[in-house]
Amino acid sequence: MDFKNVISVLILSLSLHIIAQDTPGNLQFNRVVNYTLDFSTGTITGNPNDGHGIVSTFSVPVGKVWKIISVFVGTRDNNRGNSVSSVHSGCNLTANRNVLYSPSGSGNSVNFPLWLSSGSYELYGFDCNSAALTISAIEFNIVN
Repeated sequence: MDFKNVISVLILSLSLHIIAQDTPGNLQFNRVVNYTLDFSTGTITGNPNDGHGIVSTFSVPVGKVWKIISVFVGTRDNNRGNSVSSVHSGCNLTANRNVLYSPSGSGNSVNFPLWLSSGSYELYGFDCNSAALTISAIEFNIVN
């Protein structure tokens, strides 16, 4: 391949890259979401300590998607003013069969980021007594 062909290929690939950067995508940043839930309060359908029960529901608004970047489940410490003091070692959480949180060694891996489309999600818990949950996500608008 001669030098003239190398230059032509480089210019073509650079121009395609520049054009691709100007093309708008279909997602637009909207806001940062920090969804929190205290398992010691609220309505629980079933008992998450005895088996899978619906702990809560949450919704991703219509026309939006959530990119969940992390989930933290902490243990409430009554001796420290009911503050969240450490990582909860037993709680397993799913949202419509998407694993959100699973203690290490349980066999259920959580791969972040996790994308959730608009809709309602039932949050199921198992062995989540005295726990508090925080879901950190980025919400995007779906644009055409």
